[in-house]
Amino acid sequence: MNNIKLVVIDCDGVLYHPSELDINAMAFCAFDGACTALSIPADKPEFLEACKQPNFFTYIDNTAKKHGIKTDDFVSHMLASIDYSGLKPDNTGLLQKINDLSDKYKFCICTNNHLRHVNNILNAKFSISCEQLPFEIFDTRYAYLDGIYYSKQSDVFISKLEKHFGIDVKDFLWIDDSPDVIARVKSIGSNGALVTDDNRLIDILNTL
Repeated sequence: MNNIKLVVIDCDGVLYHPSELDINAMAFCAFDGACTALSIPADKPEFLEACKQPNFFTYIDNTAKKHGIKTDDFVSHMLASIDYSGLKPDNTGLLQKINDLSDKYKFCICTNNHLRHVNNILNAKFSISCEQLPFEIFDTRYAYLDGIYYSKQSDVFISKLEKHFGIDVKDFLWIDDSPDVIARVKSIGSNGALVTDDNRLIDILNTL
């Protein structure tokens, strides 16, 4: 690996095991739940197609605006439809490990989801809120330009991260459960570690 200065941690499927919360089922259920709660029609085929794109929150944003609803309000209704009860409290000492490594590396969470969702994950797994986390979180709204939400693996998002931290992307370590994200960041010279059942987040951090 290159000289790592910033560790970028994904949320879904990384801070928790995928078996605890099905991200795909969550998205479909949440969108339907929000539409029902707000009494607006849900275009399932269109939403399913939007979910295949890395910036599907742009679709959420457009849907909300189309019906005169604030995007964050729409997201709040989405999250109210999600069952987080399957999330188990962390027993790996993850936050302590990050704290132990914080004198050597900077840390952040980057997610293609919404900050309020991350907050629910943190509360369930670590009994803390986003505000209590000792490092920053960059959610889907971080790279919003000309009406489009750019994903964390996009040039727009990465450029903003580089400027924010003053660190070149080649000195990032991306920890993610998506092979596509890892392949993408490696293609631009960054470091990537894929989370699997045999290579959990805590296992990767233990190698640093």
